Amino acid sequence: MTTRTIERRVDGQFVNDGAGLRRRPIIGTSQVDYLDPFLMLDEFRTDQADDYIAGINRI
Repeated sequence: MTTRTIERRVDGQFVNDGAGLRRRPIIGTSQVDYLDPFLMLDEFRTDQADDYIAGINRI
């Protein structure tokens, strides 16, 4: 097994997207442009379970 070190840490910035949806893109931004095979990694979060709509499920 190969051991790797962390090269750098990139914190995503919250953006508003769609109908009031707030997301935090992490992979798929200009700060992290050399990763493969990821297309996009976003964080979705809410304190209200009713905010989740059909098609977006909590994992």
